[in-house]
Amino acid sequence: MIFRESNFEAELEKNRDQPLTPDFLAEQIRLPKDQWDERFSKLIEQKIRENQQVNIEEEEESPETLLEKKYKRYLKSLGLDDEMLKDKKVIDLGTGSGEFVKYLIEKGITKEAYGIDIQLDESLIEEKFKPHLLRGNFEEELLIQNADY
Repeated sequence: MIFRESNFEAELEKNRDQPLTPDFLAEQIRLPKDQWDERFSKLIEQKIRENQQVNIEEEEESPETLLEKKYKRYLKSLGLDDEMLKDKKVIDLGTGSGEFVKYLIEKGITKEAYGIDIQLDESLIEEKFKPHLLRGNFEEELLIQNADY
């Protein structure tokens, strides 16, 4: 399809107030930076500033506060809350260092929280968490069965 420059500019201007759709974002991220749409460039700049602000704020907070914030963000992204997990059997696949599982147990949300990760360093796990943090490849075999979440 061939656009005359004036039509293209008019179409671009008309779309300036439209929300940024997932398709638009996916298209933009594939382009070289110098070809990004102005709206996309501004969005990226805004996200970078927000991330820098979060990093500055996190430097001033205690490890406990940071862990709680990370836990809350994790729950929000999953559409869950503490009450939904209360006394449930929870498996965290790809648990990393197991922070989510540790938080659930330490805060008394559930006693049946388990984390599985193929790269889990068992030598770094506190004794009280060893039954809850397991090294394994959950894609081949799920070491814990019948979980609620």
